[in-house]
Amino acid sequence: MSHIFECKADIKDTDMLHNALEALKKEGKLDYEWLGQGTEQSYSRKTTGTHFKLSKWNYPVCVCEDGSIQFDNYNGHWGKPIDLDMVIQRYQEMQIIRKARENGWQVDKVTASNGDVTLNLTR
Repeated sequence: MSHIFECKADIKDTDMLHNALEALKKEGKLDYEWLGQGTEQSYSRKTTGTHFKLSKWNYPVCVCEDGSIQFDNYNGHWGKPIDLDMVIQRYQEMQIIRKARENGWQVDKVTASNGDVTLNLTR
């Protein structure tokens, strides 16, 4: 039996989330469909919030009003967790870069061959 998994991700800016998904799509790292605000069906129940469906995922991911994420990927059988991890990482990078620039910092992003990202901030 499947169930909805909830994780704390603190995603409050859905426009930035959409931008993160678009950036990953343009880089060829993943594809998605933006479903927007509303209620969507997962395997066992409905979720309400902002939704997007990652390619190769059976059900949409829901970003709730409190910033948490709800999804049903049946322990990785209905969607690879690494896809959602990439989305969260890119969203967090974009948040840090925006806040740093708002406060007068210059940001240099370095991506290692294993995918690890380092953000160097200078004034």
